[in-house]
Amino acid sequence: MSDKVKAMEAKPPVTFYMIPDNKSGETYTTRSDISLEEFLKHKVFINFSPEEYQRFFRADLKWQQELMCSFFASEDEPVMIPELALRYHEYDGGFLVEVMDGCQRTTTAMRFLEDKFELPDNPAVSDFYLEDQVYNLVGMKFSEIQSKYPKVATYLLKSTFHCQIYVNITDDHAAHVFVNVLNNSNALTAQEKRNAIRSFLASFVRRTAREMEGSKPSPLFALDTNGVDCKYVNISHKKMEVDSMIAELCAMLVFGSDVGTSAGVVNKLYRDPRYTKVFKRKKAILEALKLAKSGIDRNPDLKKIFTPKVLRNYLYIVMEMYKSSYHIAPDKFMRLYAKAHAELKILTKEMKSQGFHKSTYSIFMSGTNGPNTVEALNLVRQKMFDLNEVINSPNEAFWTVDPQRCFTPEQIAEMAVAQDNKCGRCGYELGDDTVGAHGYSWADGSLTITGEGYAAHKYCNLEEGKNQKAA
Repeated sequence: MSDKVKAMEAKPPVTFYMIPDNKSGETYTTRSDISLEEFLKHKVFINFSPEEYQRFFRADLKWQQELMCSFFASEDEPVMIPELALRYHEYDGGFLVEVMDGCQRTTTAMRFLEDKFELPDNPAVSDFYLEDQVYNLVGMKFSEIQSKYPKVATYLLKSTFHCQIYVNITDDHAAHVFVNVLNNSNALTAQEKRNAIRSFLASFVRRTAREMEGSKPSPLFALDTNGVDCKYVNISHKKMEVDSMIAELCAMLVFGSDVGTSAGVVNKLYRDPRYTKVFKRKKAILEALKLAKSGIDRNPDLKKIFTPKVLRNYLYIVMEMYKSSYHIAPDKFMRLYAKAHAELKILTKEMKSQGFHKSTYSIFMSGTNGPNTVEALNLVRQKMFDLNEVINSPNEAFWTVDPQRCFTPEQIAEMAVAQDNKCGRCGYELGDDTVGAHGYSWADGSLTITGEGYAAHKYCNLEEGKNQKAA
């Protein structure tokens, strides 16, 4: 029997850390070794992936398999798995645990124990030594190990994560710990720091920008095949570019474009107590994102134009126009905006002769203060009007409608399959009354195509129509 196994058997069994009775209600920190078995047993009390602490990194299958191999590393070449950080909340005699740091590590271990993947071909598992016996675990799932090699299964279940535990700390304290303690050696972006804040606004930005548990992000920000960049616009998720763009747009809508979009301005918005529980501009932003997706669907060649700032300003102008009772045709308006933007970026001979390396518009676009933001918006607005493609009257509509008013049975069936036969509005199982619903009002230019609609109960579609009219 190896010394490692003897030591393990000599120790009392590791249990899940519980708050002692004499510490109940107190705020303190402690450390504890918690076994994989105890994490699995208590998973009902654990939030393994709180969205406030999620960065963009997503562990792929290879990463998860390699992590599990580290639990079988030899005594001569042990692999140190970084400790976890857990946050304990007490409430009405119960408790909830959040994984502040180590989301990928814990979810990977739980996924393996729940048979979600098998071990890879790795020396640590192809030649695993335990109690004077060698085991080949390559290609095995946990249930197979339990059945064939119960001693190995017990060994893994008793393996531990070393945990730093924060008990009864406030939300602000948790955000501080995540940003300044747990990630003090990693350069977090400004948006990653904001994402650690708990508020309605912060949650809205996160859930609109990217896929998270229980969220429906804007289709405009769907991932490309590389799993990092956006499929429809020239923006990456890797450095929270989408989150940051939406956060800047929110700040412009609340404070006005004349205050700019610097980190200080956006941080001020996130600290504003008025937006802890509600953000009234949420609906307007979501509608503008639908219009942008509609425009891109009809102008896919414009993807390269729509970088974060360019898309942010486009959305801001769209919302301003709707607020002033203008209606736009998403495809025509997007082409017009893109054309104005492209022409304004051109560096003329006169500018070159004066020593400029960028056009005036490009210089304004690269800034973040109020004057720069305002001037960039004014220039692109004026250029759009100069191109004589916008009907400049609040009393006239500028939009087109799809000649196909209703979705065909084939389109409805295709959308239903893509939605796992769940209603796109209420989420319940679809039935015989299934219809095709537009992403936004058909009268406002929504196309009757599967990429822009969803399958819904007839009642749900009628209710959506009533709400749009009421709005």
